[in-house]
Amino acid sequence: MSYLPELHNACGIRNHIHGDIFPLPRGYSFTRPDIAQDTNTVYGCYHLNYMMRPYSSKGFHCDQIPQFHAGKAMEVAKEKIMEDVRKLNRSGGSSKEEHSKEWVDKAMERFKLKLKNGDAAPIFDKDYPEITFIGTGSAKPSQKRGASGILVTLRQNEYMLLDCGEGTLHQMITMYGRERTNLILAQTKAIFVSHLHFDHHGGLFSILRAIRETRAQDSGVRQRPLLLAPYFLINWIRLYSKHVLDISQDFEFIPHSVLLNANHAAREDLLQQVKTRLCLTDLQLCQVLHTKSSAGLVMQHNDGWKLVYSGDTMPCETLVKAGRNCDILIHEATFNDVEIDHALKKHHCVTSEAILVGKKMAAKYTLLTHFSQKMPNIPKFTALFTENVGFAFDLMTIKPNQLHLLYHMKPFYESLYGAHIEAADTKKKYLKVKQTEPADGSKESLAEGVAATVEDLEEVLKKRLAMIDSWTCVDGEDTGRSVRGVGAESDEKKGAKFDKNLKQVCESSKEFKDLNLGAGEEHGKNGDCSVDSYEIGEDSLIQNTKIDQTEKRKHGELQKDVKRSKVE
Repeated sequence: MSYLPELHNACGIRNHIHGDIFPLPRGYSFTRPDIAQDTNTVYGCYHLNYMMRPYSSKGFHCDQIPQFHAGKAMEVAKEKIMEDVRKLNRSGGSSKEEHSKEWVDKAMERFKLKLKNGDAAPIFDKDYPEITFIGTGSAKPSQKRGASGILVTLRQNEYMLLDCGEGTLHQMITMYGRERTNLILAQTKAIFVSHLHFDHHGGLFSILRAIRETRAQDSGVRQRPLLLAPYFLINWIRLYSKHVLDISQDFEFIPHSVLLNANHAAREDLLQQVKTRLCLTDLQLCQVLHTKSSAGLVMQHNDGWKLVYSGDTMPCETLVKAGRNCDILIHEATFNDVEIDHALKKHHCVTSEAILVGKKMAAKYTLLTHFSQKMPNIPKFTALFTENVGFAFDLMTIKPNQLHLLYHMKPFYESLYGAHIEAADTKKKYLKVKQTEPADGSKESLAEGVAATVEDLEEVLKKRLAMIDSWTCVDGEDTGRSVRGVGAESDEKKGAKFDKNLKQVCESSKEFKDLNLGAGEEHGKNGDCSVDSYEIGEDSLIQNTKIDQTEKRKHGELQKDVKRSKVE
């Protein structure tokens, strides 16, 4: 979850530009409690302290409670511009005229004048689907960006969650307050988990538990939410249900592998169930290029709109074909263009790739999310950021008829954060990307993933963008994985490492192995496809192995300490 004071300040800054798209958080608002010394009841709040000693200071203390003022947050942000300008000049760059407090005020005035005069022409005229970004960060939560989570309002009082990383419930309570959050969860129709990395499903248990509690308090009979997720997620739910709280009966599980397998016997029935529950005319899942269990989602609603969610992926032609002519594409843009090497290694997209995928898909609007935590504010704007390209913030809620406004906010954000981004990029230009050399001393080709300088990285990016642009996007043989050929690790090499890690973990944990075998037998009897046969996230496997080794070392050191103490 995000650090509350920073999150409130960031929301306060954005609230100045548009109060409806960037509402102030309703929960955890940091108001000082009314403390009466002659009563036994005190309403707690964030960072309220009670001091036991010394006796002279015994009692409640409110000095650590953060006080939120939207106006003050804006003034602090303006002052930081000058600090960023000084950093930019020291690093060898040159600041621009718009990097100043005065330009921030001018940009805000121009934007509000456009709103008043109606100069900004809308792209859509609909209110739904309303999209609320609960978290827009990658890997792990930071001060300003929480883990991935998107709340889609399909119609009035009909909701769907697209991924729910750790802290999703906390972020929802921060945004809506407890009462409103409970109402939303009670009316949540489905939860889609794109893949098994923790930043996309770590908050699932808290969400399911909250839904269970809400349903218990609700006298009306409501359907259990659908859970569309990789098959192997059911094992984590079984473990949680066995050792913490039984939530196994609080959802209806529909594995990705069934919906991805056109020959599965149960596919049509389950697909119809999902479409009926969500009022969809069409729903597609397509395997994308990130992990073996990663899937993208394409939804066509009865009201006429079409929404595509990429999850985590490299540029994927399969997704482009499935989402052709969609209204809104929500696509990951984990890295800035200068970090194409990181995108290659970690199977993600840079901003230009994500935007070009939207253009190739003929999406009417592309919304970027899932930013690296090195981008706490905005991505670096390029010429590809046109009127139909937007970028997300935590706790941003936006309707289709408001999407066009994000483009007109660019000057405001460039003035506010431009100097900080320029300073970071100028510093990177003096750093060489780590390279490897074969034993014969010759450099590997760019196509094999080695980039020695910033110029080489730019060349790799050009090649990858040219490859995306060459996609024909017509029916026929799927060539989506061919994008891996430019700078990416081969499927065979990655698969071999993955299988090795899987074997180590499954052999080291008898309980997990038993659960795994049981699920596998049942899975096989149903004739399920093998796409999810290794659906534990690779990072989780490696991390679990490291944890096991660390615990063994700690246990060995503890035994040595005990033996030494006995001798003494």
